Amino acid sequence: MQQENSQNLITLTEASTMAGKSVSTIRNWIRKGKITGHKEDPGNKNSALFVDQGELRVFLGLNGKVTSPNVGRGEDLSVSLKAKDDKIQQLILEKQVLELAVKNGQQLAVKNDELVASLQNNIKDRENQITSLNNQVEQVLSLLASCQASVAKLTAENKQLMTYLTLPFWKRITTSLMLEDKNDNKK
Repeated sequence: MQQENSQNLITLTEASTMAGKSVSTIRNWIRKGKITGHKEDPGNKNSALFVDQGELRVFLGLNGKVTSPNVGRGEDLSVSLKAKDDKIQQLILEKQVLELAVKNGQQLAVKNDELVASLQNNIKDRENQITSLNNQVEQVLSLLASCQASVAKLTAENKQLMTYLTLPFWKRITTSLMLEDKNDNKK
């Protein structure tokens, strides 16, 4: 216990008399952090507990309102400096957590934008590949149509030749037109 504050410190019995409350209520206020409790010997858990007289007066002044029986008890305001410091530290930690969350969100947004741009480039590349493949397919189909026409022509010529070869030899000599193309005759 500090010497300079010892003049302002009062026992829990004196505080209960001053507040018009029981000693257990004063202890409860200390436990809840509404007012600050000071031990005579902080290292000894069984040492006498004191309260700052000025702090108790401020607390009683802030919380001395009469409540309506229909409303119930209002929440007592804390004047404990320790409770205020704890609340400030809690708010600082919450602020840091929120700043970190915002920073992470911004980083995720940047990565998301990069991913979207990369995917759009991949889509353009795939579209170009599809266009190229479509052109190749058209060329192959054109070549296939040309081959089919050639096959049809060769099949017709083969059929004509087979017909000619199945004729008896004396008829083959007299029918030379079988070997000629019908288009050649029209010329």
